Amino acid sequence: MNEKIKNGIKLLVILLIFFGIGVIAAEIFERIGINPSDFSSTQLAITNVVLASIITLFCILLYFKDLKTDWLLFKEKLRENLWTSFKLFGAFMAIKVGASILTVIISLALGLDFLQSENQELIESFAISAPIAVFISAVVLAPFLEEIIFRLGFKKVINNKWLYILISGLIFGLMHIFPTDIDLALALTQSIVFVAMGLALGAMYWKRPNIWIVIIVHGLNNLLSMLVIFLL
Repeated sequence: MNEKIKNGIKLLVILLIFFGIGVIAAEIFERIGINPSDFSSTQLAITNVVLASIITLFCILLYFKDLKTDWLLFKEKLRENLWTSFKLFGAFMAIKVGASILTVIISLALGLDFLQSENQELIESFAISAPIAVFISAVVLAPFLEEIIFRLGFKKVINNKWLYILISGLIFGLMHIFPTDIDLALALTQSIVFVAMGLALGAMYWKRPNIWIVIIVHGLNNLLSMLVIFLL
């Protein structure tokens, strides 16, 4: 089978599992007589960690060769690559802050009530009831899983630089907001920061195609966010 087709099938399968595992899990719970809507915040957080772990394991199996090759290359120049990761994290934070300021300006211009995204509110809620589970999910699993899918997976299918950065960045960003029950204009405005993050990570990975670099950048971002939540 053509390598491009194989990579396309792999990406399609992992996307279907990534976006559909919640529905699959709910169906399984229902069949065994468990109602997820009765779960406490702690139980929901732990369930999310378990589901994320399952998808992450599946991603590792699908992209093991690429992960291993990139790790060996990363380890060869460990100090240099770590320093590169930290420098890129600095640039990433500058982009995130700029996108946040733009979001506030647009919200004020359109007369929108500036609210936290539902995704962020959910994380903060879980952080109170199940801090360890949320920390593992946000700082370890999410960066690893999302970078494998949206950076590595998409790049093995899309060869055009700008198309790759745009598509992977948009899907990555919008999935952090949608589906949602809030007003569409507000949802799109809230998505600016997440889309900017996705575009930035895509551009970084295209320029430095080692998946471990963007995993570290993403992980540091989530670590900082979790520290802010825990400390404040």
